[in-house]
Amino acid sequence: MIPFIPRPARSVENDYRIARRHRQRMAAVTLTSLEPVIMGAYCRYEQLGGSPATVKPLQLDIAASKALDSNYPLTYKSRPLNDLRSDLLTGAIHGLCPYCGREQATDLDHFLPKSNYPEFSILAWNLVPVCKTCNDLKRDFESRRGAHFLHPYFLAEITEPILVSKIDDKGGISASFKVNDCLPRRIAHCAQVQFSRLALSEKYSAAAAVELTECAEEFEKAYDWNGRDEVAGDALRKAKYLRSTFGLHYWKAALYEAIGCSDMFCGGGFKRI
Repeated sequence: MIPFIPRPARSVENDYRIARRHRQRMAAVTLTSLEPVIMGAYCRYEQLGGSPATVKPLQLDIAASKALDSNYPLTYKSRPLNDLRSDLLTGAIHGLCPYCGREQATDLDHFLPKSNYPEFSILAWNLVPVCKTCNDLKRDFESRRGAHFLHPYFLAEITEPILVSKIDDKGGISASFKVNDCLPRRIAHCAQVQFSRLALSEKYSAAAAVELTECAEEFEKAYDWNGRDEVAGDALRKAKYLRSTFGLHYWKAALYEAIGCSDMFCGGGFKRI
């Protein structure tokens, strides 16, 4: 999980006007008449952080909805807004999907689904670079009783890691992950929805098993050098580096922080990996 990525530095007004200029006559007329309404909706989206709990869909007729929805194909290869797609995919931190933090971002997810919010079909702030797996799992998921995904472009205010990890020794060394109990209730609720929908606990535990196995020799060398303190120090330094490089909420940073805080693991438990 890397929920926060920089908001796209795009002129959303210019993107809309490019789309309008490249549509056939009837659609172009519709888009021109809708422009003041759409620009107002764009402003509300930014003010409300794209939250499906507060951003209400516009009441549009069928022709207007179709005209807005069908702007999105203009982002495809060799189409007039292909640079919008390229800019957004390039914005993913180290190319990783911000929903899971594991797979490469190859798709664009409409954070508010264009099936219900056609007005945001080409709004850069509503298009999140994600991996195919997360895109398929999230598809058309909407708010239910305040439950929705965390918006990667609007989470700079979260100063506590969203994820925490724990090293377990139950029939072998393993790592478990959960949403941080110290988060504000609303954020924790949304994080848990995302965590469950994308099966992140299972995915991170499986990935952690591979990570621990691959690093077993490093733990052994550190322990031989200066015992428990060296293993713990190395792990905590790595956690700090990963947070500075991939973001505060990166799952692997949570793993190494848990390693550094585990007396059992650093005191020789790693030998049971």
